[in-house]
Amino acid sequence: MKRLRKGVLLPMLVLISTISWAQNKTISGKITDELNEPVAGATVVVKNSKTGTTTNDAGEFSISVPASAKILVISSVGFGSKEVTITGDIINVTLQKVANANLEEVVVVGYGTQKKTSLTASVASIKGGDMKSQPVGDLTNALGGRASGVVFTQGSGQAGNDASRILIRGIGTNGNSAPLLIVDGVPRNFSQLNPADIETISVLKDAAAVAPYGLGGANGVILVTTKQGKTGRPILSYDGYVGFQNPTIISKFLDAYHYALLKNVGAKNAGATEMPYSEEALQKYRDGSDPDAYPNFDPIGDMIQKNTLITSHSLTLNGGTDIIKYAMGLGYLNQEGMFPGIQFQRYNVSANLQVQATKTTTVGLSLNGRVEKRDLTGAGYNNQSLFENLINTVTNSTPLLYSNGLHPYMYAYFYDNPSYQKITGNTLLSQLSIEQKLPVKGLSVKFVGSYDFNPYDPFNTTNSGISSFRRSWSQPFTFYTIDTTTRPYTYPEIPITTLPSFSQEYHQTQAFTYQGYINYAGNFGRSDVTGLVVLESRNTNSQRFSAGRNNYNLPIQELFAGGSGETDLSNDGNSMGTKQRSLVYRVTYGFDNKYLLEASGRYDGHYYFAPGKRFGFFPAFSAAWRISQEKFMENISWLNELKLRASWGQSANLAGNPYQYQTGFTLYGNSAILNGSQTQGLYERAEPNPNITWEKAAKTDIGIEARLWSGLLNIEADYFHERRANMLLAPNVTVPVEYGIGLSQVNAGLMENRGFEFTVSSNYNISKDLRIGISGNFTYTKNKMLEIFEDPATFDNPNLRRTGRPYDVRFGYQAIGYFTQDDFTSSGELKDGIAKQTFATVYPGDIRYADISGPNGKPDGLIDFNDQIAMGNPPSYPAIIYGFTPSISYKGFELSLLFQGVGQRDIQLANSAAWAFDNNKNAPITVLDYWTPENTDASYPRMTTSPSPNNTVTSTFWQRSLAYLRLRTGMLSYTIPGNITSRWGMSMVSVYLSGQNLITWTPIENFDPEISNDRGWYFPTQKAITAGLRVQF
Repeated sequence: MKRLRKGVLLPMLVLISTISWAQNKTISGKITDELNEPVAGATVVVKNSKTGTTTNDAGEFSISVPASAKILVISSVGFGSKEVTITGDIINVTLQKVANANLEEVVVVGYGTQKKTSLTASVASIKGGDMKSQPVGDLTNALGGRASGVVFTQGSGQAGNDASRILIRGIGTNGNSAPLLIVDGVPRNFSQLNPADIETISVLKDAAAVAPYGLGGANGVILVTTKQGKTGRPILSYDGYVGFQNPTIISKFLDAYHYALLKNVGAKNAGATEMPYSEEALQKYRDGSDPDAYPNFDPIGDMIQKNTLITSHSLTLNGGTDIIKYAMGLGYLNQEGMFPGIQFQRYNVSANLQVQATKTTTVGLSLNGRVEKRDLTGAGYNNQSLFENLINTVTNSTPLLYSNGLHPYMYAYFYDNPSYQKITGNTLLSQLSIEQKLPVKGLSVKFVGSYDFNPYDPFNTTNSGISSFRRSWSQPFTFYTIDTTTRPYTYPEIPITTLPSFSQEYHQTQAFTYQGYINYAGNFGRSDVTGLVVLESRNTNSQRFSAGRNNYNLPIQELFAGGSGETDLSNDGNSMGTKQRSLVYRVTYGFDNKYLLEASGRYDGHYYFAPGKRFGFFPAFSAAWRISQEKFMENISWLNELKLRASWGQSANLAGNPYQYQTGFTLYGNSAILNGSQTQGLYERAEPNPNITWEKAAKTDIGIEARLWSGLLNIEADYFHERRANMLLAPNVTVPVEYGIGLSQVNAGLMENRGFEFTVSSNYNISKDLRIGISGNFTYTKNKMLEIFEDPATFDNPNLRRTGRPYDVRFGYQAIGYFTQDDFTSSGELKDGIAKQTFATVYPGDIRYADISGPNGKPDGLIDFNDQIAMGNPPSYPAIIYGFTPSISYKGFELSLLFQGVGQRDIQLANSAAWAFDNNKNAPITVLDYWTPENTDASYPRMTTSPSPNNTVTSTFWQRSLAYLRLRTGMLSYTIPGNITSRWGMSMVSVYLSGQNLITWTPIENFDPEISNDRGWYFPTQKAITAGLRVQF
């Protein structure tokens, strides 16, 4: 019976909707501005009713209205509203811009929405339409440069694992610094949503904005709101693109000839009389006359696939009536990887239904599902190991292919290797809401229940996606080597000596979130009051199970086909659960639309902590003054809006790991043999800290917002300060070995983070057909460790003190150039007065370091630990990030560019990214400019056959700036005139060219400035160029 009811309900609702359409008449038309440009997103509503629709990108609309309807009300942000009498089936309307009209913009905030004018918090908004056509595989890569306060770094270009690291207003903790991610009011990961499903993204930055999120808000919050249905005729939209990708830079390393040549130079500098490579060998490397015995192989450049495919397609349907509104979508993304065997595919489906069940009751149901498929090499997600193998492959050790077509190891690894990892991620986000208006005016209650299947993956720390099911097959493969002692050369096959292995792994997370709302909004004379109370309960349950088998005699990739010996079998698994209970509140008061006050906060309880210490209260207070509304501002016509705001409050961040209030134990095998059988053992891993608690952040923000000359210039600026207490630190105390374990972490750290940000935008209509615009944002952050555990050896030395310096700052020696021949005596000793370096014997061309200090705080003629200083800027985050977006449109053409850049971020290059022949491996091409008596201004010290310990210590010599300016996104589009597309049965057709990471300006050589590994073992960021099509029916 229940199944019958479910099957009948939806058809009945659709039938009711259809009947209502049959009793209506259809009105269509176009909304334009004074310059005859289409107004997209304008609202068209039947007066004194809820029947309405919105215009498409061409400004066109179609709406079914009751036969009795007489007047349409048309409005849009930035324009004055207009009432139009219905006199026929076609109505075209021109809207007039109004200076203060766009101040009614609505902003999504925690657990609700607020008008931009009444907002007392610092919130940045990004429209979903700005990102939907960007050729990116992960939505986080579309955020950079679009909003102030968003610190953005994309450290990898690996397909399916290229999510950016997002910080809000820098780093304020030594622990987890990631912001809280919310989708439609519930904690969820948004990075793999279909871009076409996103309405807006709000970035909550100050205490007033994040207070409703309590324990999760200290690092900021990103709110994603998906699209809902709108009243009006069905609108079917398609947006798709296809293009190709290439690395922004392919790092260069020595070719075979220069590798051999520099090996000889290093040997000569060491006093060798016999060189590693003969003149004949050098010539053969140079001219390629014997490519099998004297190969020249570029492991990275030869193996990386060029012009790999990226394509995306989205289909959406949106519409509805007074009774039912719907929004549906399908999406597909295919992104080929940089290397053979790597590919990422994503399938998205979404449905959102809003039903006006009664005049006072609204029911909503939303479903958002996706399947993520990642095909990987046998190395899986390990970026470092793949590029480590490529970089460390000496260019003269093997060819790409032998001249007879046989495959050496590296080629066979990518093209003949049957090993793989195939990962499937299945996600379903579901949500049911019921809102009931109460008899008291302005008062309503609402229930939201969410069931999410795999909203995130707590077991998968290698990428931002979901790993529900992983299949891993490892099978040895055939490759060939060369025997150069025979004539002609022979190519023996390397025999396979091991059998394949196989494993499967399952991950599953279920999240249950229940929210109960009480909302109130009322006005009393010149006073406006709103109130919000939310009770929230959230539980999650996660399970992981894996099984593996070794020694497959047949390549049947199933668990049953593996070996049956005890050592051939493996099983593993674990589970976990989380619980959180919360009370959220917000109260606002506005007087005369000028003086605004808000109090908000959250009483939060979390399973992380010991019973009796699980709950905390996190309040915030904010105020704003709309100066432009004062009478003394009435005659300043060029200033449309001027608002000052300030906020203070507390929020928190979960520190460390759950259950640190309990003793940690570890199980291990082969502990003892009892009754002839092996038994497990148990040992204490960590001592408990029953007083462990959350990090507490006290945030202060002062902001100003201004709008001048009817929107010709818009300004928003903020100064912010945060003091983060209770950060977890390990006590810097040595305990006796007999104690058995280390001391537990304690909440003793204190950190300060401060900075400023601003956003400026301008739009100007030069003529009826020509418009230009530009917007820009800038953020500067600086943190400081105020209290940490520190040894006297560093604390008592002002140059080495960690306290009072930025988090993650690096310490090393100050390089002051190279030693010259004049620095040495005739016997090779350093002359008097030149500080002795303790790392290795030095020679002319070695790096020389400054004598900064000694044990007594003064230079002592010896370069040692006391001479280290704080070097440059931390590598893990930039202090400066900015973006600017110029745009120009002429008739149907539009060009928009997004430039994004960072400053004050440095990296210390090391090993294969900096030194020649480290561990007898290759060298970056930059070492070609090495020191000689004739080239004393070289960028690399004297050449040696292996790096000198003196030249590889951490120092300013190897410090490189990671500042850059990048054309992150560019798009050129043309919208075909509506009078043409209407003949085709389409309301809008637009074609476009789009690109991502198109041009980069940076001082660092040979590496992408978003490099995530100091040895160069990383997937470089991808540059993409695509062609696309948008159609609305």
